[in-house]
Amino acid sequence: MLLGGGGDADHLGDVERLLGYRDRQRTRRPWNTEQLGDSTSEQHERLPLMTVDELRRMPNGIGLLSYRNRVPVLLELDGWTERRDGREISTSKRDLEREQQAHFAAQGRDV
Repeated sequence: MLLGGGGDADHLGDVERLLGYRDRQRTRRPWNTEQLGDSTSEQHERLPLMTVDELRRMPNGIGLLSYRNRVPVLLELDGWTERRDGREISTSKRDLEREQQAHFAAQGRDV
């Protein structure tokens, strides 16, 4: 799972390569007023599914899930605070953090 905002270009480059590539075909038909007739050329390009820059700039609330040999998927991630049970989750999270702080304080360690 990858979220936007990462700054490690090497890591993002690895992700870019792991996601794979897509092929794109471009057809060009140049226009020439001095010469009659037309010509067509085709260009084949191999492009990454997502570039390092696109991975880095993914907006908040979007995640990229890539798992083993499965096709990667962009996910829309709803904030847990906006869920119906968000208040309950927030209270449980706060209680757990207090428990952990008390536990580590009893052992003489900082959290």
